[in-house]
Formats: sequence, structure tokens, C-alpha cells
Amino acid sequence: MEHLKTRLHVEPALVGAMEANVKEAANDPDLNVREPAMNILAEARSANSMMLLRQQLNDADPAVRVLALQQLQRVASSNDVPLAIHLLDDPDPRVTVQAALLLRKTIGLDFGIRSSHALPKFTRSDEAQLPPFNLDAIRRGAQEWREWWTQHRTEFPQPSPLPRIFPGKLPAKEFALEDSDGRLTHLSDFQGKAVLLCFWKIGSAASFDDVATLKQLQEQESRRLTVVGIVFDPAVGPQDDCGGGHEHQHNHAHPADSHADGAATKPALRELVTRMSINHPVLLDANGSLVFRFNVQEVPTYALIDAQGNLRRRFAGSRELSTWTAMVEEISSR
Repeated sequence: MEHLKTRLHVEPALVGAMEANVKEAANDPDLNVREPAMNILAEARSANSMMLLRQQLNDADPAVRVLALQQLQRVASSNDVPLAIHLLDDPDPRVTVQAALLLRKTIGLDFGIRSSHALPKFTRSDEAQLPPFNLDAIRRGAQEWREWWTQHRTEFPQPSPLPRIFPGKLPAKEFALEDSDGRLTHLSDFQGKAVLLCFWKIGSAASFDDVATLKQLQEQESRRLTVVGIVFDPAVGPQDDCGGGHEHQHNHAHPADSHADGAATKPALRELVTRMSINHPVLLDANGSLVFRFNVQEVPTYALIDAQGNLRRRFAGSRELSTWTAMVEEISSR
């Protein structure tokens, strides 16, 4: 998808020839694949590609909805106005802001909502937290757009309901890792339940932003889901400058990364579980085998596997409990 994106203007016929591949990529479990696919759909501008792009607005992940709105901002028409108005009520402020920006570009009116009010980011660095949302400004601007809509809605075509899309399924390979007591745990040990793999880097504060939410999720969804933490050393695993979207088969460990707060060892793992009162299994990826398989370049990175052993989601960054619940419900029903 990344290669195809670079060839759009050089070989426009290539997009048509690869249409089936782009359509499949738009529903890929890996968000790193879906993002360039959405870019290609926006560039293609065909009726089918625009429909596929608009369908992303129904996704359970707010990061997907944000990406779809950003691409639609480049090519939006009056047909997209009702969709954007609907997303002003999205539970995630980042989606609301992107919907308002699409409306501003399409309609030419400005009710004060800015990208800086809720930056479209879901990951942070260890050095800095993400800036807080300016909820007051977002609510004010969204209300003004709603009031405008009550007066002008008859001027726009009412779209048919968008069909819901669901991420594809990729068989997840078996793995076996040890816990802090040296007990070997296999993926197949959780057969019959969905599994959420959470990749955490020792010494990285950003890794553990979601621990409280994940504990809630484990308690709430214990009947059909097991949360599994995967801890690895910062000197093990793909690095940001190695590029994304590939399974690296060799170690790109950087010596400069060895300054973290202790290596990923079993005693360190026990201390982590005790200190954070974690209520789900936590395993040690000592040699980074799983880190490389899931191309963990940012933390936290998540991989959601359904009860039949298929990968259904892979992405980086924090999500709210309601989003996790929606994703679990989605893979439990399909």
C-alpha cells in the first residue's frame, strides 16, 4: 500500500489494476495497512472508492474515523455534509474536531473549532503527555454547527445508511512465553476467548498509560476476553527509524536504548505486576520474537485476537474503555 501510494500520479492505471487489493487493505486488521489504503481511496475519487472511504466512518475505532475524515477533507462534497454533522456527536472529541474541519472546508463557515482543540493523535512520547482537549470550545462550535444545520438541512441530499464494515481476519500464529515465575503460557491456552495482547516497553511511561483501563476491561469482559501484557526490553524490537509495516527478521537493537529503568527480567516483571496491581497475565518477551512479529514500533501497541484465533485489530496508542468494549462486542458477534 505504501508503494502504491507513491505511484498514484506516476502510474494512475495501477490503482485500477490493484482495486481488489486496495479494497482488501481498507478492511485490514492492521491500522498501518488501512491508513495508506484510505489515502489511495481518496486519491482515486471514484464512486466505489469514495463509498469505501465513507464506510470507514462507521468503524469501532475512533482513530479510523479520524483518518477517514482527514482524507475526506481533501475531496469532500455536499454529500459528506450530513455525515460530518452526524459525527459532531461522536463520543471522541478528536472525531468531532475533524468533522467540524470537514464542514468548514466544504461549507466555508467557521464556528471556531480548531485542530489544536483535540489533536488527532492517539500515541504520546515518554517525554510529554498529549495536550488536553479543549472541550468547551469544541462543544460551543459543535452546537453552532447543529443550529446551522437545523436551518439548512433541506439543502443537502440525505445519504442512505452506510453499510458497516468489519476488519478482516488473519490467522494468528501460536506462541509461547514465560510469566514472571517461569511458567510457559501459549496463545492456545486461551482458546475459546478473545485475547488482547498489550505490548509494554520496560522503562517507558507511555507504555502503561492504559493499565487502569485494561484492568477495568478485564473485569468487565472476563467471560469472553483475556488481556495479556507482553513486556520487552527497550533494546529489543524494531526501532522507529527502521520503517513501518514490515516484520523484521533480525534485531535492530540500539545500544543507546539500554539506559532504561532496568532490563526486562522476571524479577522486574514481578515488581511491575505487584506495583500496578495488574489483574491479568503478563508475559516476558525476552528475545523480542513477538515484538518483531507484530512490528511493535510505538508503545503501547495492541493486537486483538478473536476466540477462533484470528487477528482482528492491530494498532498503537491509547483507547477508551467504551472503544475496547465495542471492539470486543464486534469480534464476538462476527
